[in-house]
Amino acid sequence: MVRLCDRTCFLLRRQLAAQGERFVEEGGFKERMAQERNRAKDEEHDTPACPKCAAPMRMRTVRKGPRTGETFWGCSKYPACDGIVEMK
Repeated sequence: MVRLCDRTCFLLRRQLAAQGERFVEEGGFKERMAQERNRAKDEEHDTPACPKCAAPMRMRTVRKGPRTGETFWGCSKYPACDGIVEMK
């Protein structure tokens, strides 16, 4: 009986570790939903390539400053790349 409990605990720990690794790699529910929303938003428009690194761009909205609410194309690899393209 003790051996059975020990084996069960081992399997549960292994399953929790695997789920934790998957969460780190793929993100949680909110992260996946945000990615899908961004992907759908970008598919509505002709998505340009980043002028600095050639990665696909994401449509973003200015949050602060005098241009608040305006949209622009920002590099999908931000913050590693800070390339932007103004909306036309």
